[in-house]
Amino acid sequence: MDAYRPPNTVTEVVCRRLENLSTEEMEVIEIGATATGPFTLGFLRAVLGHDEKVLFNAVAGLKVLGLLRSFAGEDGPGFILSSKILEAR
Repeated sequence: MDAYRPPNTVTEVVCRRLENLSTEEMEVIEIGATATGPFTLGFLRAVLGHDEKVLFNAVAGLKVLGLLRSFAGEDGPGFILSSKILEAR
């Protein structure tokens, strides 16, 4: 059994969180990283073609992990990535 090694950097912490994401959660992160700003559930549905329930679950999981957060913009509610580190991945 491998011994636990604590992360040395914030980047390493974020990378470890990404390792356990579902396919749908990782797709949301990838879209968020390439978006030029906040993005909506409707935008994710249009780009990824997933059912709204699947996307809602992915977004909820990412919010629980602290990787995604809600954003209240001029165009209505949306989401943004919680860290610039995620944009660089």
